[in-house]
Amino acid sequence: MTAPLPPPDPASRDPVLITLEAGEILHRFFMASYDPIHFDRSRQGRLNAPDGSYGVLYTAEAARGAFAETFLREPGRTLIPSDLLARKAYVRLRVTRTFVLIKFGGPGLARLGATAEVVHGGLPYDIPQAW
Repeated sequence: MTAPLPPPDPASRDPVLITLEAGEILHRFFMASYDPIHFDRSRQGRLNAPDGSYGVLYTAEAARGAFAETFLREPGRTLIPSDLLARKAYVRLRVTRTFVLIKFGGPGLARLGATAEVVHGGLPYDIPQAW
């Protein structure tokens, strides 16, 4: 099954919005060799810019979500390799100003014309990056 491409009119789709207020905490596991606030401009991330024109900072509202996104990417894995653990670090980030996000999960996907394949499918990331 192939994920759908973004519609030409995503702003008119009445997206589900999430407001993050100043003071809220976000969680992040990151490469310890980088600063905790590092906006990735590579093409390696699922939702990174397809042309590297902007960076993406991956965070989660719960530590367990950040952990799962970082360490539980391989189905059936029962142990986390020690070399992977050694390369990672954890940080709690405090939101410094209120901002609004489009919910790109659950019912938010359907409103935009997307499917779970966009956010959960494997490589290549061409279609998720188009979103």
